Amino acid sequence: MILRILIIFLLIIFYKPIFRFLKNNNIDNITNIKKKISNNSEKIIEDFLNSDLFEDLKKVEKLDKKIYKNIIKKLKNIKKIYKYILKNDFNNKTFNKIDNIKLEKEQILNILSSLIVSKGFVNFHNKLLESIKKYINNILNEIMINKNIKYFENYLDIKPSDLNTPNFSFNYNIF
Repeated sequence: MILRILIIFLLIIFYKPIFRFLKNNNIDNITNIKKKISNNSEKIIEDFLNSDLFEDLKKVEKLDKKIYKNIIKKLKNIKKIYKYILKNDFNNKTFNKIDNIKLEKEQILNILSSLIVSKGFVNFHNKLLESIKKYINNILNEIMINKNIKYFENYLDIKPSDLNTPNFSFNYNIF
């Protein structure tokens, strides 16, 4: 009973800072609270499922911060494209977006393979390559399942051509 009275008393005294905190964090009504919880739960699930990938990326950050930032930027681009595809209807742009995801995957793998050239062999390199391949292939498979693309089963095997891109190098493009 005393604890309840104390809590009510504290709420009465500090209602302005409490309301300011809720307003700043955009959780001042029920719909915003639902959005916040759903967004945070998606982040938690993704972090849990891809914890090995992010641990290996932290090791890459210790080796070379420029490569790490470049990889993170490309992974964020992939997530943006993924969210765009899931939000919008299926059309010809969808296949172009899927090609963009595959091209980003190829560029990430080439950046990681260039890590061996610049920094030498590291013990987590193969594990990192496999986890990134798995992560991006899971995203592509989710797109195929959510958009119900059954008639393009072999579409994931087709590689986009990046011969016309600037900075294309035959020496370092392995994947």
